[in-house]
Amino acid sequence: TSDIIKNILKQTNVSDFVDNIEIKDNGKVKIYDTTGTTEITGNVGTGMIARVLNEYDYNLLDLDVVVKGDVSGDGKISITDLVKVKRHLAEEENLTGVYEVAGNITDTGEIGITDLVKIARDVAKIEEVK
Repeated sequence: TSDIIKNILKQTNVSDFVDNIEIKDNGKVKIYDTTGTTEITGNVGTGMIARVLNEYDYNLLDLDVVVKGDVSGDGKISITDLVKVKRHLAEEENLTGVYEVAGNITDTGEIGITDLVKIARDVAKIEEVK
């Protein structure tokens, strides 16, 4: 998980995301699904691939995308994410890689109870994860 773009906010649109990235020498960024085969045009989600291309569409670099709090990969924070983090803490499900990074909202290096509470507060519309 070293080549990642993290701390992306939930429900970030692909066009807004790529418009905020500057690539030198007429390069560009496109977002692809987790397999790297299908270009995505909706919202950015954890596990998707940000592909840096040169002006001739040659692939220069692939970066994994991490949306803060989105452990399900849909670009949102929902009850599904809350349950997955709860199951991770209960050692019933193991979140790894970019999904573990997404669940570690407090950026402490591992998912903890505070991360679970922050996701729960977001789902309950009390306080958004930022």
